[in-house]
Amino acid sequence: MAKKTLVGLLKKGWNKFLDPEAETRIEDACRLVRAGLKKYREQYDFAGFVQKAELSDSDRREVQRRVYSHFAKLVWRDLLLSDKEKATLEWIADSLAIYQQDLESIHSEIGCWIYAQQLAEAVSDGVVTKEERAVLEQTANWMGISLRELTHTYFSDQGEDFLRGLFLTALEDDVLLKDEWLGFLASAMNLGFNHKEALTLVEPHARGFVGHMLADAKSDMRLDKHEEESLQWMLQNFVLDEQFIAYVDSEMWKLRELTLIADGVLPTVLDIVPVETRAGEIVHFAAPCVFSVFDT
Repeated sequence: MAKKTLVGLLKKGWNKFLDPEAETRIEDACRLVRAGLKKYREQYDFAGFVQKAELSDSDRREVQRRVYSHFAKLVWRDLLLSDKEKATLEWIADSLAIYQQDLESIHSEIGCWIYAQQLAEAVSDGVVTKEERAVLEQTANWMGISLRELTHTYFSDQGEDFLRGLFLTALEDDVLLKDEWLGFLASAMNLGFNHKEALTLVEPHARGFVGHMLADAKSDMRLDKHEEESLQWMLQNFVLDEQFIAYVDSEMWKLRELTLIADGVLPTVLDIVPVETRAGEIVHFAAPCVFSVFDT
């Protein structure tokens, strides 16, 4: 539980202990204010009501918060906010004369509640589209922050888990298709993650997949064109540490040599050979050796 939420609950419980009638008093006031707004619209006098009801400053702010939250949840019930609904909420905030700090706090609380539902719906089909990003951005804008800030501040764990799951799902058949890769990158961007962040998130899984593909290639001691192109593409597109990339490159070089040898194309020693060769002779291997003569 967040520290701020815990403090709020403790404070609420303490206030209830000190003033047991507060909840009934505030709820009655909220009911009257909601009715007044609906009946009198622009002519509603909230300040006059506060004075007549003899609300304390803390009671007034709590009534403002609850009434505004009530209408905000109503207009957001379809997880979308039209221009008309946005204007209505702005009018309610003005009518209630809510402090900007309190309004931002309410937007943050309700916005997270809305975004959690929107995010669950967006990822339910395994991809986050541009249209779904627009919906998520609307909520972030209403909260006064960017989509990136919203995701990283409040929902980083959910977003990261989804992206890892999406990447692993794409690898289930041991093949990473182009559409799956582009879908992964697009979903990451549409959730507020940049390219490098998305790749870093799945680095352990990507490393494991490259290792698996390399092991498959080594199983028959040959490196065909498709295997080499696939491995090269992964080394160029995944975020992998330099030591691992160097290892894969080295193993691929060995496999190329073995493939050529199997095809009858022996490697040629081009450096200076420490033995005399005749014209046209080709050296395929050179290494220190010991010449021994045995009597029979």
